[in-house]
Formats: sequence, structure tokens, C-alpha cells
Amino acid sequence: MATSERSLRYFGTDGVRGKAEVELTRDFAWKLGRAAGTHLLSAREVVAGLKRPAIAVGHDTRVSSPSLAEACAEGLASSGADVIYLGTVPTAVVAFAVTELGLAGGCVISASHNPPEDNGIKFFGAGGYKLGPADEASIEAIFEGQILDNERQQIRRAVSDELVPEIIQRYERHVIDSVGVAKLSGIRAVVDCANGAASEIAPRVLAASGAEVVAVAAEGDGTKINVGCGATDTSLILSATKTSGFSIGLALDGDADRLIAVDAEGTVYDGDNLMAAFGAWLLGKGRLDPPIVVATVMSNLGLRLALERLGVELVECGVGDREVVEAMRARGAKLGGEQSGHIVFADCGTTGDGILTAAFLLQLVAETGQSLAEAAGAVERVPQVLLNIEVKDKREVIASEELALCVAEAKRRLGSHGRLLVRPSGTEPLIRVMVESADEGLARLVATDVASVIQQIDAKTGA
Repeated sequence: MATSERSLRYFGTDGVRGKAEVELTRDFAWKLGRAAGTHLLSAREVVAGLKRPAIAVGHDTRVSSPSLAEACAEGLASSGADVIYLGTVPTAVVAFAVTELGLAGGCVISASHNPPEDNGIKFFGAGGYKLGPADEASIEAIFEGQILDNERQQIRRAVSDELVPEIIQRYERHVIDSVGVAKLSGIRAVVDCANGAASEIAPRVLAASGAEVVAVAAEGDGTKINVGCGATDTSLILSATKTSGFSIGLALDGDADRLIAVDAEGTVYDGDNLMAAFGAWLLGKGRLDPPIVVATVMSNLGLRLALERLGVELVECGVGDREVVEAMRARGAKLGGEQSGHIVFADCGTTGDGILTAAFLLQLVAETGQSLAEAAGAVERVPQVLLNIEVKDKREVIASEELALCVAEAKRRLGSHGRLLVRPSGTEPLIRVMVESADEGLARLVATDVASVIQQIDAKTGA
């Protein structure tokens, strides 16, 4: 299960992650739901605008998701919460339901971009924002301190089943209205739904906004979620865009909180490209006030340089779209995101929303008449090497004095014109190494050397 550098036992950078039916069992989900419900309900009196002590629950298409969602919802109900069970929906729909209906919180069962055998549980607070470390620590304390009997309360749906489709329709209308009806007329795009939660919603919303859409990996087959498709594997969307004759390809991930774009020439545009494009677009429309964009430490130096040419400041934050949102709120920023494709528009949502991002990207192209390459090609990348090293114990490796000495030496080699970041993944058993340098050969050599030391340290762990 994910262990974060913030000394929490269960929560990582984006909720709890683990192997379904191994670490994430129905019993664990029920207990975590009860603990989260207890925390969310205890905080509800201080939240302005809260209308009801209810918590929305949604999940992705993974085989394990319905069972875990049901167990978590039962735990939430046992804490005294009413539960609005949304079924299979993107993460952004759950956050939207929380804000739209004035709920005490939301819960999503999904491992996002992870493979089918993984799953996860993440929570939103009453404002529709992901819970922070203090909230997660409170939930863990309640979880550890619970004395529970074996009775399981059934889900109490205070909202009728008839209202659930209405919530989804409201979300779809929200996206359409944000873009403008028929604003995408004449735009043709291929959408890769990653066999995930947006398999039905994404093509429908984009088509309703006026675009001509062809959907791939849209069967909603949870055994194939993120497998050879989606935002983390662009092979399918590149092939489908090239053969379709369309000029734009849009790839979502399993819970549709990410977007990666491609064009018919085979170029991939990640979150850095999209933030630069949206920054220029919104600035030109007078909608980037203040003129800042928030991005994580993983973003390429080329993004900062592209924004500087526009007179836009880049504010750097920690990894995760929650960190992005917190920094955006602190600075009043309208736009932020991650290189991985999480993009947040403060005026339209509280979390990363791949469907909304896709709609805005198509609107940008339609309004400006630019090609995707012209709109998103402003980032001239400084060579960047990213390596993911699987380890047994992230904490022990990261705390190693041997690694600290290795990192210090690597930074000396890179000098003032290079950058090194070594961090534990918050969602997987990995140490991530990122090296930037104008000398690509040096960047690769340094990254390989650091990775080798990490592997050596890991081999000693538990030996």
C-alpha cells in the first residue's frame, strides 16, 4: 500500500493505493469508509454552504471497484452519513457532485493511471477539494482507534436513484456550458478513454459541444483499463489519430483526471505543453489574472521559459494535483497542472478534469485557428531524463545516507545549469529520478548512476 514521505501509514500523494483483494480488501474499505465518514461529518458544521450530511461515492471500471465501493459506502453509512452512490463516473464528477449538491464530502474508488490489478480510495472534503495531510492523519487515527463489531450497515440512499443520472447530466452540462454550445463545430478528434470511467461520458460531452468524435478504448472493460491505451500509453491514440484522418488525439486515463494530446504527425503533447498553450490563450482573453501558472517540481524548465516569454510567472509546488490546487488557492491562480496531464481550471473545478481539459483544448484550437502543434508547441524542452526504480521499502531507501551522498555528488556534476529530483512515488513502490541538463548525455549518465545506487541500496534492504 502507498506509503508517503509525510509519515502517513496508508495515504500517499493521491489517496490510498494497493493491490486489490490483497492490500485493498472489502474489510479495509469498510473500515476506512467509516473512519472517513466520522471525520467528514465532524467537520461539516464549520463548512459554509453545506446542505446535507451526505457523501457521494463513485468508482472506475476495474473489476474490483464495485465491490470496494459498496464496502466503503457501507462504512460511510455506518458513521451516520447518507450516501449518494453514483456508480461508474470520472473522479471530477464526484468532486462536482460535492460542490453542486453541498455535500459533506466525496469518495472515489480508483487507482487512476495504475494497472488493472491495483485500486485506490481517495476522498474529497465539503468544498470539493481533496483532503489534505491533516485530514488524512485524522482519518488514519480514527481508523487505528476503531473498535468495531461485525455488523455491516447497508447503504442508505437519501437521494433517490432517479437523481443520480441528473447529477451526471448536470456535470455534462457544466462542461458544455464552460465551452459554449456548438463552439467545437468543425473540430474532429479521436478520444482514447483508457477503458475507464469516461468511456461513455467523454465522447458524449465532446460531441454535444459540437465536435466530431471517434472513441477508442471506450468499451469500459475494467480488465483492460490503462492497458496499451490511455494517457500513460499513447501507442493506441497515436495509431488511431493517424489512421482516422483527424488532426487531434486526446488520451484520458482510468479515472479521467489526466489528459495527454497527440497530433496526426505523431507528436505527443503532455501537461507542460498544455499549460503553456492554455496560459497564452487565457492571457489573451484576459482570463489569467493574476498572470501566474502553478506547476510541480516535475515540470520541464522549458515550461518556465515559455511562460516567461509571455510575462507569466511559474509558481512551483510539490507533486500531485492536490498540491497544485493548494498552491493555486494560496496565490489566487486560475490555471495549474502537472506534466503528467492533470490540468486544473480554478474557475471551473476543484480538481484535475481530463474531460474539461479536452473540451477547452478543442475550444482553443477552434477559436484561434491554430493547429495543435502551433498551440501547444511553445515549450522548448531542456533535455530531461525520468527513471522509475522499483524498490521494496521507499522510506528506507530515501532515508539512506548513501543516497544522500550520491545525490550531492550528482548535483555537483550537473552544476548550475542542471537539476536533479529524487523522490518516492506516492502511489506505487517506486523511487522516481528526474534529471535535467542542457547536456543530454550528462543527464542520462547522472540518472543512470543515481538509479544504480538506489538499486544497490534496495538490494541491501532486509538482507
